[in-house]
Amino acid sequence: MLDGFGGGTHDPAVGRIARARIGARGMSWQIIIMYAVAGVLALTGAGLLLLLTRPSGPAKVYVFRMVGIMLLSGGAVLGMSAAAMQQWSGDDAAVTHAGERDAL
Repeated sequence: MLDGFGGGTHDPAVGRIARARIGARGMSWQIIIMYAVAGVLALTGAGLLLLLTRPSGPAKVYVFRMVGIMLLSGGAVLGMSAAAMQQWSGDDAAVTHAGERDAL
Protein backbone atom coordinates (compact mmCIF):
# COMPACT_ATOMS: atom_id res chain seq x y z
CA MET A 1 0.00 0.00 0.00
CA LEU A 2 1.15 3.57 -0.59
CA ASP A 3 2.66 5.65 2.18
CA GLY A 4 0.27 8.58 1.62
CA PHE A 5 2.86 10.80 -0.04
CA GLY A 6 2.77 9.21 -3.49
CA GLY A 7 6.07 7.48 -2.88
CA GLY A 8 7.26 4.27 -1.29
CA THR A 9 5.39 1.39 0.20
CA HIS A 10 4.56 0.91 3.85
CA ASP A 11 4.94 -2.44 5.58
CA PRO A 12 2.47 -2.36 8.48
CA ALA A 13 4.01 -5.41 10.20
CA VAL A 14 7.37 -3.73 10.75
CA GLY A 15 6.44 -0.05 10.36
CA ARG A 16 9.14 0.61 7.77
CA ILE A 17 8.96 2.96 4.78
CA ALA A 18 11.00 1.61 1.88
CA ARG A 19 13.31 4.31 0.51
CA ALA A 20 16.35 4.34 -1.73
CA ARG A 21 19.33 5.26 0.47
CA ILE A 22 22.94 5.82 -0.50
CA GLY A 23 25.99 5.72 1.72
CA ALA A 24 26.44 5.12 5.40
CA ARG A 25 24.68 8.34 6.39
CA GLY A 26 21.55 7.43 4.44
CA MET A 27 21.64 10.25 1.90
CA SER A 28 18.90 9.95 -0.72
CA TRP A 29 19.25 10.80 -4.42
CA GLN A 30 17.09 13.89 -3.96
CA ILE A 31 19.48 15.34 -1.37
CA ILE A 32 22.53 14.55 -3.51
CA ILE A 33 20.91 16.32 -6.47
CA MET A 34 20.05 19.32 -4.29
CA TYR A 35 23.68 19.58 -3.11
CA ALA A 36 24.93 19.29 -6.71
CA VAL A 37 22.59 22.01 -7.99
CA ALA A 38 23.49 24.23 -5.02
CA GLY A 39 27.17 23.81 -5.85
CA VAL A 40 26.64 24.67 -9.50
CA LEU A 41 24.60 27.77 -8.60
CA ALA A 42 27.15 28.97 -6.06
CA LEU A 43 30.13 28.40 -8.34
CA THR A 44 28.43 30.12 -11.28
CA GLY A 45 27.47 33.10 -9.11
CA ALA A 46 30.97 33.36 -7.67
CA GLY A 47 32.42 33.16 -11.19
CA LEU A 48 30.22 36.01 -12.37
CA LEU A 49 31.23 38.13 -9.41
CA LEU A 50 34.91 37.38 -10.04
CA LEU A 51 34.49 38.51 -13.65
CA LEU A 52 33.69 41.98 -12.29
CA THR A 53 37.39 42.47 -11.53
CA ARG A 54 37.91 43.25 -15.23
CA PRO A 55 36.87 46.66 -16.52
CA SER A 56 33.45 46.49 -18.17
CA GLY A 57 30.60 48.72 -19.20
CA PRO A 58 27.96 49.79 -16.67
CA ALA A 59 25.27 47.49 -18.09
CA LYS A 60 27.51 44.42 -17.88
CA VAL A 61 28.57 45.30 -14.34
CA TYR A 62 24.91 45.71 -13.29
CA VAL A 63 23.81 42.41 -14.84
CA PHE A 64 26.79 40.40 -13.59
CA ARG A 65 26.40 41.84 -10.08
CA MET A 66 22.67 41.15 -9.89
CA VAL A 67 22.78 37.68 -11.41
CA GLY A 68 25.94 36.72 -9.52
CA ILE A 69 24.47 37.68 -6.16
CA MET A 70 21.19 35.92 -6.93
CA LEU A 71 22.93 32.71 -8.01
CA LEU A 72 25.27 32.75 -5.03
CA SER A 73 22.44 33.29 -2.56
CA GLY A 74 20.27 30.70 -4.34
CA GLY A 75 23.06 28.16 -4.00
CA ALA A 76 23.44 28.97 -0.31
CA VAL A 77 19.72 28.64 0.38
CA LEU A 78 19.44 25.39 -1.58
CA GLY A 79 22.46 24.02 0.27
CA MET A 80 20.86 24.88 3.62
CA SER A 81 17.60 23.27 2.49
CA ALA A 82 19.46 20.10 1.49
CA ALA A 83 21.21 20.02 4.87
CA ALA A 84 17.87 20.41 6.68
CA MET A 85 16.32 17.70 4.51
CA GLN A 86 19.24 15.38 5.25
CA GLN A 87 18.91 16.01 8.98
CA TRP A 88 15.15 15.45 8.79
CA SER A 89 15.71 12.18 6.93
CA GLY A 90 18.18 11.06 9.60
CA ASP A 91 15.72 11.92 12.36
CA ASP A 92 12.98 10.07 10.47
CA ALA A 93 15.20 7.01 10.10
CA ALA A 94 16.06 7.07 13.82
CA VAL A 95 12.36 7.20 14.74
CA THR A 96 11.58 4.37 12.27
CA HIS A 97 14.35 2.18 13.70
CA ALA A 98 13.21 2.90 17.25
CA GLY A 99 9.67 1.90 16.24
CA GLU A 100 10.99 -1.32 14.73
CA ARG A 101 12.82 -2.19 17.96
CA ASP A 102 9.65 -1.54 19.95
CA ALA A 103 7.58 -3.68 17.55
CA LEU A 104 9.96 -6.61 17.86
